[in-house]
Amino acid sequence: MVVKIQSIEYLKFSIGSYHSEYRHFIFEDGFFTYKETQFDMETEINPIGYLDKDFYIKLIEILNKTQFTNWQRKYEDVNIVDGTEWKLEVKYNNRKTSKITFGYNQFPLIIEKDGTNKIIDCEKDFFKMMKLFNQIIKRKLYFH
Repeated sequence: MVVKIQSIEYLKFSIGSYHSEYRHFIFEDGFFTYKETQFDMETEINPIGYLDKDFYIKLIEILNKTQFTNWQRKYEDVNIVDGTEWKLEVKYNNRKTSKITFGYNQFPLIIEKDGTNKIIDCEKDFFKMMKLFNQIIKRKLYFH
């Protein structure tokens, strides 16, 4: 059963690759920031900004469209070396704990458990989420 997200308390997203920089988008208490880390050194890129209501609504819509609440804990393709790593943590709907999901060379997909075994590929919407992060921070290809 898909749980619809009504509100987001915080969202933490990171993406990067082995021996490269990681880029982070953090939304908490109505505000956002983004930053980079490389070799455990952190650089704050942007001071905290307020996330306007339209972007907040779009973010919830994307998470609901991808059925984020049904994502697995881990997505991994071990046949690729030195690929893309990502992690998404979201605390939503006033839950006591957050949902954490991550991947290595693979992006979210859902296998319906209704007997049809239909696969829902969320990769396209996952990239729409990153595009939305780019719009929020006003940097065209920061997350890609």
